Amino acid sequence: MTSPAWALPAAVAAALVAGAAEAGQPPGPCAADFPGFIARFTASPKFQRQHTHFPLRYTHVGADAAPDAPGTAVAIKRILADKYPSLQFPPSVSSGAPPLRRIDKATDGPAPVVRFERAAPDAYATEFRFRRTARCWELAELYNRWY
Repeated sequence: MTSPAWALPAAVAAALVAGAAEAGQPPGPCAADFPGFIARFTASPKFQRQHTHFPLRYTHVGADAAPDAPGTAVAIKRILADKYPSLQFPPSVSSGAPPLRRIDKATDGPAPVVRFERAAPDAYATEFRFRRTARCWELAELYNRWY
């Protein structure tokens, strides 16, 4: 029996499946708890890419915005992720800048948040918002707010 004209050649299909597996699968079993997951997420850029939902929702609220302003949201596609330095986890701090304070919130629930804050004069907060999936956790949203 011949394959339909629209069928993918076997080698192409295998390559696509392998690529999808690498992009969507952890390089080993997921940690049983969020602290174990976040330790791995912090240590491995590859693991970060594999556990980031794309398109990733990115919300930015400027310093001049009202306290209850929703901010500007965009959807970051995987192919453009390298153009957003804010996606770096943990965020980097430039030389001489005040250190960031890390706060882990709701780490025992289905939607943990890891927040990084910097005090005045250039106060801001960045929240990495995660969600539990059937197999593991994934970064679902990045939220930046300047004060």
